[in-house]
Parts: sequence; C-alpha cells; structure tokens
Amino acid sequence: MTEQHPPLAPETLARLYARRDLTDPLQGDHAMQLLIGEIETAAANGGAGYLRLRLHPVRGARPGETPGARLACDPRDLLEQAICTCPPLNADAPTTLIARGPVHGHDSDGHLRLHGHQMTIWRLGGGRTAELDLNELLPRLLRSAVPDACYRMQPTSDPCLERCFSIQMRLQGDWHVIGRLGRLSHHRYGPVTTLLLELDELLALRKVLPDAALLYQSATAVQGQMLDLAPWRAMEGISRAG
Repeated sequence: MTEQHPPLAPETLARLYARRDLTDPLQGDHAMQLLIGEIETAAANGGAGYLRLRLHPVRGARPGETPGARLACDPRDLLEQAICTCPPLNADAPTTLIARGPVHGHDSDGHLRLHGHQMTIWRLGGGRTAELDLNELLPRLLRSAVPDACYRMQPTSDPCLERCFSIQMRLQGDWHVIGRLGRLSHHRYGPVTTLLLELDELLALRKVLPDAALLYQSATAVQGQMLDLAPWRAMEGISRAG
C-alpha cells in the first residue's frame, strides 16, 4: 500500500508552485516542450481517440478529507483525474490519454522534493487491443524522443503497476532508466496499459547533456541552449550544474 502523507502546509505549497514547470509554455519556452510535442505527435499518429491533458501535480482535498492538498504522483490517482477531466469515454473503444507535468514526492527521509517532469500515457478501453496498441506504439514514441538510441525492457516491481517493466535507453555505451510500462486495474475500464516516461532523463539524452540538472540552470548562456533540441555545445567552465 502506498504510504500516506498529511496534507501539505500552505508554505510548502507555495514553494512547490514557485518552481518552474518546464512543460508549461506560459512559464517560458523550453526544449522540454518541443520534446513533448514530438512524443505527442507520435502518440497521436498511433491511433484514434487521442486526448491530451494537463494535470496539476498537486490536487485539492477530496470530500471527507482534511482541507488542504495532497500530492497526486500516484498513477492511479492521476488516471482518475484524467477520466474526470475528459468528455465521457466509450469503455469499448480504445482511447489514448496523455498527461504531463512536474512530479513531486517524498524521499526516504520524508522530505518533499521535485522528482522531475513526467509524461503519463494511458491506453484504455478495447480490452487486449489497447495493451497491444501501446506495446506496438512504444518503439515509435522512444524513437521520436531520442532517435539514435536503442532500448530494452526488464521486469521490475512497482507498488502501483501490475506486470511492470523498466524501460532503459542506451546512448554512448551507457544504459539509462527512462520509464516504466505496466497495467493499472480500473473498475470500469479493466486493465489500463500505462506508460510513464521520465522527461528530464529523456531530454538530457536527446541533448547529450553532461548533467540533467543543467535543465534547471538559470545562467543566461545555459538557458540559451535550452530553447531547442540541438545537442549540448560545450561551454568553458560549465560541465555540471552548480
């Protein structure tokens, strides 16, 4: 069972909201938005019933809960948000839902921190067909994100996903974990094939960054390289974020 944490204090919420969401064009242009666009285009070309959503990583209290807010990093929670946000869906017709944004969570010491940005893709409805569709779509999605990389899938455990696989991408001789693929059980739609992609890691691989933390570097010279998907150009004195 997922560990429960108390509602977030107002000062904690203010700190979370102050962090820039690299997926949001309203907060400024960033290469991550271009990466998302390429992945979403590949997903949209993979079949009918495509819906793109923006879900905030922090939600308000549900009826019966203490007023405040709790984190909504759990893909089961996000799926419920997605279904509530959408127009009525046909449970018998395959539909692709996509949500993206920053993900916050508690580390092993209980401290709240930004885990990075994540894209979640659900394929629901249509039974076994939906699962096959997303498995067949996966290579196209990954090629759209990092065209020159190869990938592998290895069985892993996950507190939320059944039949879960770790997705690892190889670039320049090293393997990097960039996501998970598994199934969620839903009371109406049955097994929902779920793909979680780590956008920070994917963008760092696409741009061949020496350090993914450079995505958050505020230096003007660094930010100038974060407006496109071109490979990182080495800069004197900057090889790691600091």
